Amino acid sequence: MNKPPIENRTLFTGDNLEVMRAMNSETVDLIYLDPPFNKKFVFVIGKSETKEFGYKDIWGWETPKSTRNPFLPYAELYAYGELLAAAANGNPLIDRIMAKKIICFLDAIGEIAGHAEMAYLSFMAPRLVEMRRLLKPTGNIYLHCDPTMSHSLKLLMDIIFGNENFRNEIVWAYRTGGVSRRWFPRKHDLIFYYGKTDKITHNPLQERIRYTNPFFATAQDEAGYYADVYIRDVWEIKAVLNLSSERIGFPTQKPLELLERIITASSNEGDLILDPFCGCATTCIAAERLNRQWIGVDVSSKAAKLVNGRLNEETKQGSIHEGMRIVKHRRFDKGDCPMRTDLGEKRSKNIKQILYGKQNGNCNLCKTHFKIQHFHLDHITPRAKGGPDCDRNLQLLCGSCNTIKSTRTMENARKRLRELGYV
Repeated sequence: MNKPPIENRTLFTGDNLEVMRAMNSETVDLIYLDPPFNKKFVFVIGKSETKEFGYKDIWGWETPKSTRNPFLPYAELYAYGELLAAAANGNPLIDRIMAKKIICFLDAIGEIAGHAEMAYLSFMAPRLVEMRRLLKPTGNIYLHCDPTMSHSLKLLMDIIFGNENFRNEIVWAYRTGGVSRRWFPRKHDLIFYYGKTDKITHNPLQERIRYTNPFFATAQDEAGYYADVYIRDVWEIKAVLNLSSERIGFPTQKPLELLERIITASSNEGDLILDPFCGCATTCIAAERLNRQWIGVDVSSKAAKLVNGRLNEETKQGSIHEGMRIVKHRRFDKGDCPMRTDLGEKRSKNIKQILYGKQNGNCNLCKTHFKIQHFHLDHITPRAKGGPDCDRNLQLLCGSCNTIKSTRTMENARKRLRELGYV
């Protein structure tokens, strides 16, 4: 099994796609993600010295600047272009057959449901592909969503993880929130539970329920008859709105009991938990309380403050041992990034000559023939996007194409060349 090049209790600030690309394959035991739901409005988290801050759960190819996600501008368009390039011409870091399936699905969604849904799923698809790569063969993944996009996310998960590895559609039911006279009050979220293979880690959990018939009971007390049964796939757990001791003002905060149940059921002590949308750090806190290792990623640097603050409070309350080490905050968006060590590859000393022969002396973008001295080495998936520095991720581009490509995907670079009239 590969060794993670990242320490326990590490929280990254940056795009989780880039962070995950820099992580070794098959190193994570459990992934829980609570991503944007495509709710089409702005979630306000709090106020800074000058203005409110939060995140904008609004998606689309032509999203106006006034409503565009400030942390991940054009993330969905970049992701789609990358998948398109992988499906058409291959990519050393993305399986071509998988990319073709995803592109067919995304194009169909665009025709049926519209470009907003297509853009959102384009954002999610490559991230889920990376999550599958990161999971150990015994690993599990729980995707938290609601009926806004659950129908499409289920299909996408089937494509990436295989419908044979689907385990449960878990309904998290609660009683808080709004009411309506126009429909039944909406009081549940959905959690899709998949395994990496059929050899997953699963620890059966039980709960005590009350029966009126003593035939089913295993114990009796003054309150009536009770029996211990295996927990079903409908979880009635109080929302954070009812748990004032947990509330920290984060609009999409989930209860610790929910995460503790997931972590207990699908991992063991010492296992590594990853939350790529860690937000207010509930997964990190639950993992720490249950003696698991964890890595969190969030686009906002404020997540690091929330993690430390909540861990300090948990320590005061005795839920976490005093000897807990300080969280390591790494700014991936500022260049503090890990590098994969599992590829077993180093850049060949004569890589330029190797690529020159492989490409028949032609630029890999404009396809023009040049002498070798006029070529530049380029990372197909840019280093700034988590791409490794090894032979399989390198190509030769002429000076003009190298400048045009920069951190673009190959598909977007070709598009720019066509706009400029070069091809």
